[in-house]
Amino acid sequence: MSSSSTKPSPAQANQDADADDAETYKELYQRCTDMVSSWPSRQGLSYLQLFRHEKGWYNGITPFVGTMVADARFAARSSDIVVATLPKSGTTWIKALLYATMHRREHPAAAAADDDDHPFNSLGPHECVKFLEYQLYKADEAPDLDVLPDPRLFATHAPFELLPRAVVAAATSGCKVVYVCRDPKDNLVSLLQFVNKYNAQNGRELVAVDAAVGFFCDGVSPFGPYWEHVLGYWHAHLAHPERVLFFRYEEMKRDPAAHVRRLAEFVGIPFTSPEEDGGAVDAIVRLCSFDNMVGLEATKGGSTQLTTTNVPNSAFFRRGQVGDWANHLSPEMAQRIDAITVAKFAGSGLQVYTENKVPDLDNLPDPRLFTTHLPFKFLPRVVVSPAPAPRCKIVYGCHDPKDSQFMNKYIAGSSNGGGGERVFPVDATVDFCDGKIPSGPYWEHILIYWRVHQAAPEQMLFFRYEEMMLDLATHLRRLAEFTGVPFSSEEEDDGVVDAIVRLCSFDNMTGLEDRCHHRGLVCWFWSRLLSTEKTIFQSAN
Repeated sequence: MSSSSTKPSPAQANQDADADDAETYKELYQRCTDMVSSWPSRQGLSYLQLFRHEKGWYNGITPFVGTMVADARFAARSSDIVVATLPKSGTTWIKALLYATMHRREHPAAAAADDDDHPFNSLGPHECVKFLEYQLYKADEAPDLDVLPDPRLFATHAPFELLPRAVVAAATSGCKVVYVCRDPKDNLVSLLQFVNKYNAQNGRELVAVDAAVGFFCDGVSPFGPYWEHVLGYWHAHLAHPERVLFFRYEEMKRDPAAHVRRLAEFVGIPFTSPEEDGGAVDAIVRLCSFDNMVGLEATKGGSTQLTTTNVPNSAFFRRGQVGDWANHLSPEMAQRIDAITVAKFAGSGLQVYTENKVPDLDNLPDPRLFTTHLPFKFLPRVVVSPAPAPRCKIVYGCHDPKDSQFMNKYIAGSSNGGGGERVFPVDATVDFCDGKIPSGPYWEHILIYWRVHQAAPEQMLFFRYEEMMLDLATHLRRLAEFTGVPFSSEEEDDGVVDAIVRLCSFDNMTGLEDRCHHRGLVCWFWSRLLSTEKTIFQSAN
């Protein structure tokens, strides 16, 4: 990944590296500063003037320069761990949890209150786990990171495609990334309060809520747009779950102990039985809790230098209640954000909790019907356990890969108001073949469901879309048999099978009132003829 975030060829990468070696750190920093200064800029959801990267990302000049310099100079180790978040997404909390988990044996959490040497008694989480772009790669001098002992802990707010090239290159065999995302509405409100607190202290005009919503939806916020930032790490997690851990803030709040255990497993130091019996997990949760951290002297009296600004540590702590957005945003504002979230995340398999409650599924009558785009290995444990046969029944449908690629692009284009793209560029096909698609890679997704079907056909039904199109009535009968409600002779004689086929046909479904008047449903219906790709794909693909 180059400083401008474009992926260089090997020759270009070597040239860039040679150029980086030939210039001093200060020359590199100044060159990047001059570059960012030439980009378009505007006001946004920040106390900084926000510059627009060629890839559409926004941020202030100094963090952008730090990101680019880190890209050129950071040398990753296989033992490195990088925390990645958008601002105000639980960054301080996940830093504290990671640091306390990694160093629990030399600094037991249970003894922190009586241990004057525990780092949390003198340093805030942002000093224990420093940002690459805000704290380490600054204008004055290059950081000497080689002296840091393993494992080194770092943090970033940068999107996945702007991570240092050494980190991205290590995604298959090197350092690890821990990402936390948060409900977009709560993220917006928390960011707005942080910005306005700084503005009030410095005599600046406060950002109005309606203006903040506009900025956020347009992506004009630090390292925004929000949705592309989250999806970048989500796709990286799907491609390399052993290297990219993906947490949701809302789930962390509901069960922090479970997430601490997952975190420890991910970084390679799971809790031992004696640690579990001794309450080590709960001790870390208590140590890193909001109520404990805000009472520490390092929080009450300390500060952290971020770029050129000295920020009191207390400013980083906000109780962060799930669903607090309802106290600050109008229903119309919330609906606007939710609509973008649904459109942007469509087909990705990602669902961010957008309400301060867990769905009450126990009240649903049997049989309950659910759907998912997730690969088999990411299905809920209660669904797939005990292996190899899933506990409940699963109906899986696959589609010709060329048609599948087109439909993914078509739906994404329609969801974003673009009406769908009718011609595919070559790089879209390359991304598809490389598995860089929602819930991808395509072939691995299908193969695991196919193997489960072969091992337990009574629990897993496997359909091919093309065969369904050729004889839908037969497949409907197979579906009824599989789910335990076969068609009776009377139903067959009365034409029930054919009636269901007609009801669910494209021609009928596209004429229903909900489809005609609900814009969000339009993109889900398209006349899927077999071999559509023959009229869509460029010959180069």
